[in-house]
Amino acid sequence: MIAWRILPVSALALALLGTGSALVLVRHEARLQFVALQTEQRTRAKLEEEWARLQLEQATWGANGRVEEIARQQIGMHQPEAANVVLVRR
Repeated sequence: MIAWRILPVSALALALLGTGSALVLVRHEARLQFVALQTEQRTRAKLEEEWARLQLEQATWGANGRVEEIARQQIGMHQPEAANVVLVRR
């Protein structure tokens, strides 16, 4: 007769222990995921910063003045005389 009274209490105690253990595991996993999220956000910020720098560098390298300067210095190109310019119309 005493066994029937102990059974519900034992079941509730086991359920309470199981729920507590599950809660600890879930909170631990949540902390690990949060740390991973922060790491990825820092990585994203660094990559965005590098992307902005690369875009600025690309704009600098492709600027008309820079291209003209390199063409003059390294290839020896120059602006043609007005008499040597031929205008072609369609």
